Amino acid sequence: MEAKPFRDLEHMELKVHLYGIVLGGLDSPFTRYVQKGEYIFGSGAAGKIGLVFSWEDFSSSLFYYKYWFHTLRGVDSDNLVGIFSFSVEYTLRKDFRVGAEMHVYDRWSSVGMDNTSRFGARTYLSHAL
Repeated sequence: MEAKPFRDLEHMELKVHLYGIVLGGLDSPFTRYVQKGEYIFGSGAAGKIGLVFSWEDFSSSLFYYKYWFHTLRGVDSDNLVGIFSFSVEYTLRKDFRVGAEMHVYDRWSSVGMDNTSRFGARTYLSHAL
């Protein structure tokens, strides 16, 4: 018998977004330790691509976000931030859902000190009123 992973799939959606950032902020170890500030401020651009899958009681999504900032205040630098996100959610009852998310965050800066990678996860229970 052949397995069909998309059998009973109710909905599949591809999302693509491109946008400009007039003013954004990033926390910055370089700014904190060298310039005695907390954040860098700049403008730039961003993009997001993602897939959302929905079955009767289950849904899942994959997203990747990419941000580019050029510093307007502080040291002259370019900054790239990438975020990969994966989530699953299950319907327990019509108005109760349980879910889990995983995020991987990468940061690169042309000054070198702000280059980091981080991981985050959460679980949740939601109730619709």
